Amino acid sequence: MMGLWSSNAMKGFLGVSCSAVTCDYVPFTAFLALHEMQKNPTAAAVFAEYESVIEDWEINKKVREKVRILPMKEVRIYRTLIRHQQL
Repeated sequence: MMGLWSSNAMKGFLGVSCSAVTCDYVPFTAFLALHEMQKNPTAAAVFAEYESVIEDWEINKKVREKVRILPMKEVRIYRTLIRHQQL
């Protein structure tokens, strides 16, 4: 999970956490990183910073299923499609 926010001094931050399940099916959440971002970062800069956290923790080597990152617009479209299929 990724979160973006700014301080009162308008400094931007990117926080990255993950949720998973152990081999014994015990759920857990871990906070992986907190990085200060440049002012008004582009989507590409945010994604690059996120990717660097994934590489630092070697998550791509540890995760068995593919993880897809959806922009909020795609999430809204996906939810709308799901709602219409349930009618």
